[in-house]
Order: sequence, then C-alpha cells, then structure tokens
Amino acid sequence: MGTGTAFIFCMALLATSQAPASDVSHMNEREFQIPITLPEDPAFLAEIDQLFLYVSTDEGKTWRQEAVASPRDKQFPFFARQDGSYWFSVSVQDKMKRSYPPDVSTAPPALKVVIDTKKPVVKFLSTERSGDQVTVAWDIRDEHVDLTTCQLEYSTSEAPTWYMVPVPPQAVTGKKSWTVSTPGRVTVRMTVQDYAGNVGVATAELANEPPAPLVLNNPPPPPAAPVTTGRPPAAPVDSPFPANNWQRNPVPNEPPAAPRENMAPRHSQPAAQLTGSVRNSAPADEVVTPRIIASSKTPPPPPAWTAAQTITPASVPPMPAVSPRSKPAGPPIQYINHLQMDLNYEAKAGPSGVGEVQLWMTQDDGRTWRRYADDEDLQSPFAIEVPGEGAYGFSLVIRSKGGIYKQNKQAPLPGESPELRVEVDCTAPEAELYAVEADPRRKDALFLQWKASDKNLAAKPITLKWSEKPGGDWQEIASEIPNTGRYEWLMPANLPYRIYLRLEVRDLAGNMCVAETDEPVLVDLVEPDGGITGIISTSLKKPDSPMMQRPE
Repeated sequence: MGTGTAFIFCMALLATSQAPASDVSHMNEREFQIPITLPEDPAFLAEIDQLFLYVSTDEGKTWRQEAVASPRDKQFPFFARQDGSYWFSVSVQDKMKRSYPPDVSTAPPALKVVIDTKKPVVKFLSTERSGDQVTVAWDIRDEHVDLTTCQLEYSTSEAPTWYMVPVPPQAVTGKKSWTVSTPGRVTVRMTVQDYAGNVGVATAELANEPPAPLVLNNPPPPPAAPVTTGRPPAAPVDSPFPANNWQRNPVPNEPPAAPRENMAPRHSQPAAQLTGSVRNSAPADEVVTPRIIASSKTPPPPPAWTAAQTITPASVPPMPAVSPRSKPAGPPIQYINHLQMDLNYEAKAGPSGVGEVQLWMTQDDGRTWRRYADDEDLQSPFAIEVPGEGAYGFSLVIRSKGGIYKQNKQAPLPGESPELRVEVDCTAPEAELYAVEADPRRKDALFLQWKASDKNLAAKPITLKWSEKPGGDWQEIASEIPNTGRYEWLMPANLPYRIYLRLEVRDLAGNMCVAETDEPVLVDLVEPDGGITGIISTSLKKPDSPMMQRPE
C-alpha cells in the first residue's frame, strides 16, 4: 500500500478533510456510529490489517485511540461520556504493521462533532401588562444557540391559540412590547433551539392588573431528602439562571404547548451519516474507578555510569514536546537518569593556545549563573557530577593564554540561554493495571486499562504484554502506545482463557516501571449461549420399552 494512497483513503473514511468550523456537526446524542467505506478491491483489502479510530477532545492537541476495526467492519461505534467537541481521525495499519498516517496529530481531522445534550436556558427578566400593553424582557444562555429559531408567542384565556410576536434577529437579550386588546389573562412563551436540536422554553402569565409573580419553566423543586448516590452534590455555579435539572411547575389552566416542527439535530456533513441513541445508564459526571489488578514495584536502580557515557547536543534526540521549563529559542532538553555525565566540547585559541575552560551552570534557565567547575586538562570530555535530580543548563567560558575571552565575556549574562539543557531524572514512573473490560460491541476484543504517571513521560510510553505463565515468555500486545489509559485489544485466535498481563511504562530519561499480575486474568468474558434445538430420534419407543416407562 503506497503511503499517499493510504493517506487519502484514511481521510476519506469519515468526511471531507480540513472542514471549516462552520461545517462542524452538532448532535444531541452521545452514542452513534461512524461508517467505514472501503474500496471493493480484494487486492487493496488484502493489504489492510486493522483500522484505528482516534479521537481528540482538545481540538487536536492530544489524541487517544478510541476503537479498532477490521477491514470487514462497516462502522466504528462511538460513545461519549460527556458533552463537548470531538475530533476524529483514522489510521490504517497494513500487514507489515506500518500505520498511515504514522502520527494522526500531523494530519487534519476527518470529522468534527459537537455533542450537546443540554437545553438552552431561557429566562424572562421582566413581564408586565398595563392595560392593552404587554412588555417582556428576556435573556438566553447557550454555547451553541441558534437564534434564527427563537420565537416569542402569546395566548389569551379567551382564545388559547398561540400568536407569533416578531423579535429582533440575533437577540440573545432583548425587550419587546405589543398590544393585546383582549381582557383577561395572557400567557407568553419563548422557545429557542440550539444547533443540536435541543429546545429551551420559558413561560409566564400576566393579568390585566399589577404584574403577577413571574413563573419560569424551571422553578426550583421543594427541598428533598438527601440522595445517597455516593457522589458529592454539584458545585454551585455563579449564574443568575436556575440549574438545568429543575422542573417546571405547571401554570393552572395553561393551554398545552404547541408542537414544534423541524427540531431535528442539524448536521452540516451529510456524508458522515451518524446514527445512534442516547445512553442513560451512566451519568456523565459519574467517575467509576476500575479495580486494580497489578501495581508497579520499586524498580532496580539505573545502570552505573561509565566515562564512555557522553552527552552532547547532537547525541540525544530532542524530546517530542517542549518542556514548560524550556524557552522556544533555546536548545532542546536532554534527559538522563544519572548524576554523572561527560560533556563533549571544543575549545580553540590562537598561537597562545587555550588557557582556561570554565563550566558555568544555571538551575533557573539562565536567569542566574554560577561558576561550577574548571576543566584541568583542557581536553574534552568534561566529566562532572550534579548534586541531584532537576533541570540544569550549562555554558562554557573559554580564555586563551593571552588573556582573551570568547566573545569578550568572562561569564554568561543573566537571561542568556544555556548552550546545553539537561534534566536529570532518576525516578521511575508509577503505574497501575486495572481489571479488563469486555467490549460490548464485539466478542473478540477486550479493553485493557491502566494508570501511569511521571513528570517526564515519553509521548508513547506504554507497552502491553501477555503470557500464559507467570513471569514467562511475554508476548507483545502493543508497544509505543500513548498514555490514554485505555487500549482496545483484538485478541488473537486460540488465546488461553486465562493469561497473565504485564504493563511497562518508560519515561524520557529511560527509567522504566513494570506492573504484572500475580494471578492469571480471565479474558474469556463472553456470555454463554445455547438451548434445546430439537429431538435426535425420529421414531417413538413402545410404551412397554424401558425408555418409555415412567418412574413410580
């Protein structure tokens, strides 16, 4: 499979690439299917091993693997635990275990979806009727409100028909007055829809007398007994509007609400054809902690340092992400897990020769400097030992025997970037391996779950393995996995129904921790099925046959 072909195919799986913000799809359902469309070319399909669906919840800054599919599958299932913006991308893996694109973060997202299950909050700020004049003021709050759907209506006690009142376009907050010549009670109603199809409603009653108390569609409920859900109450929100879960008290004799039309969610990308239904079994704010089945133990110390172990700006590849400590204009941070190191350097001078090589060190990224050591033999490498873990910056000051300093500087200037940045990290990561979960969407897959933490984790620090015996011959499940805490594993055929699991976590300095299960883990989580299918014999036995005699 050619790289270009695979990349184009990967982006075509979902929708058009590089979709502008106006083409984002809005949905009020958290569970839906993303279709997979493959060319009907047997030779092409034979090259594909697996398809991986990746999702980003921070607009492409980080990505996690969400689902895996085979070339035979027709769709990716997706379930969002909470509302928000979701970007999707697909990676195709061929039979040689090569992925296209190799890094989904470098490719444009194939689909953008905003999941919004909350209704717009509509509030009447004031309502008043003076004679035939009715005046209302309102306020609408919603992150994705579609103000073109806003409607203000009224009805009277004598004519329960709802009459439309024109409102200014794009009026999140507004005020409107109109004339109602019919005496008696007047009911006003405002409705608005968001782009996902959720509808917010506010209703109030007015009489031809001093204004009646305002009645909202969401007044607070009476005090209730404490609910023992195991979750703390929601934190108060600094908002003038009632909470979304308040219920409306019906207005006496209120006419039934008129049905709204065209309230379906709006999808601006019809090619995606997203389908699904809301899953209400798990609240969005409920956090369930999986059971721990293995934890990392104290790792062995890092290997002893030798003089041959040298550090130069070119000998260690730059880290994938810029550390918060680093400055964009400075050199990349290099990570090591030893307090001792050798610094390679070059020192040249005129006919007088090199007279002094000073090593200056900073621990605040160049804001302050101190002279740390002098190289007595004036020959590279420069062997040093730092006092402990942490971030260090180093620069050289070179003086010739004639007393001339490099760049006429006898010391680095405050605020000057160091020539070399090093972070010494001798602490291994910590990790926990959680109980496996069955994939409800397919019987041949499991979800492996973990938690890994370290201040200097690599970009893809996770390796998962399995073995039939404890501490035995470990077989790789996957390596170089992002630390998403979750991996969907398509189990190989003939896998034992109980296996041992191993989690390996590495940081940028080369420290590693391991979490292994002490007992075998049950991975056959498929519910048995079966039942009586019929009678084998086609002939009946005689009544006096022993097989036909009934017990006394």
